[in-house]
Amino acid sequence: ISFRRVGVYAGKVDRVTEKKSFQSHYFIKFDEPLTDELFDKLSNINYSGKDNTVGPKSIGKQELMKEFNVLL
Repeated sequence: ISFRRVGVYAGKVDRVTEKKSFQSHYFIKFDEPLTDELFDKLSNINYSGKDNTVGPKSIGKQELMKEFNVLL
């Protein structure tokens, strides 16, 4: 999946990985097939810290891992 890490859409999860920027996205590969239920849960995570930045909205890798690990 692709995970938007900066900008207005920070926190958006998408199954499409082609034509996504490495500078604004994290790319995550799962060992097991990604179910629709898990995708929905990952898509609905609220990252409260994304607004606590001086510049554009941003989500760090540690914050992403913390939230994903709760669901996985």
